[in-house]
Amino acid sequence: MGELLNPIEPRKPLIIGLGHPLRRDDGLGLHILGELQASCSPFTDSLTCGQEVLCWLSQLMHRPQLIILDAIDGGYPPGTVIRLVRSGDGLLDMLSLDEAHSHDSNLGLALALIRQKGVPLPAAVVYGIQPFDIGLGNGLTPCVARALNFLVKQLVSDGPWHNTKCLSDAVWLASDQIIHERIGKKMHGLAWMEEVLREIEVASTCHDLKKIVKVTLRRGELSHHSQEELELAWELKKDTLCQQAVLVIEEEPALIRCPACRWEARWRSDLLYCQMCGGRVELVSGTDLQLVSIQGI
Repeated sequence: MGELLNPIEPRKPLIIGLGHPLRRDDGLGLHILGELQASCSPFTDSLTCGQEVLCWLSQLMHRPQLIILDAIDGGYPPGTVIRLVRSGDGLLDMLSLDEAHSHDSNLGLALALIRQKGVPLPAAVVYGIQPFDIGLGNGLTPCVARALNFLVKQLVSDGPWHNTKCLSDAVWLASDQIIHERIGKKMHGLAWMEEVLREIEVASTCHDLKKIVKVTLRRGELSHHSQEELELAWELKKDTLCQQAVLVIEEEPALIRCPACRWEARWRSDLLYCQMCGGRVELVSGTDLQLVSIQGI
């Protein structure tokens, strides 16, 4: 009998830092990886790739998850933190468009070669920040450096090395990050609902309302606060004035628009250019939480 082949030993999830260290915000992935290595080393392996991934092909294979750190040009305001969750094939499809990242990398080619070898592609979570300046220079710009601190805390809180199934695409604008930093993610829904109730109280006084019967909120598709979180915050925080009020949460779709020809479409993470004229699109709705109306007697 011939010798049995040794089975492949289980490997940890792999964190990959991408970017060019001499192109300001383009080097973001390398900076994030430097901040993360100490706290994530018990759970993951880490790899500083820069822009060259092909020479590390063997390191990418047979991983349960990939966690990719990079500057992401998604058309958002600079300093916006972005999380994208993809299957292995979904990541390869996204990278084949070569539009989301601020530089050319051959990560997509590396994944294609892995699949060609018959090795399953791992699920992936991509964390990034919308860059401000990717020109030649050292260090991150101030708005991206501030967002980096938030991203690191969010990533550690997510724990993507354990499981990606409970995560989804998310976008955090600078205002969202500030609130998170002040009161913490778990308290954000409660604090926001407290502001809503204060507005209701002011409006009730102005219009001499004794009882509120209905409150309508509007939740953007890309808001990272779920309907369940808002409903729970409402039940915990509603006061005597709103005790019998019905809470209605409207869903606002995330829309993109081309400023050149005014073409509009539903937001997709891979849809960065106008399908009519080829211009760069902008996100015009779907990120806010708003108090729309109150009804009272």
